[in-house]
Amino acid sequence: MKPIADLRKTYELDELIEARASTSPFVQFGQWLQQALNSGI
Repeated sequence: MKPIADLRKTYELDELIEARASTSPFVQFGQWLQQALNSGI
């Protein structure tokens, strides 16, 4: 079994900037989901 530390992911590719975030949580989730799908996760 792998050590749990080996399962960690680095999420430094982007950041949440409140001024650029959608005011709608549904729209924001849709954007994040699309980014994840586009990245091949």
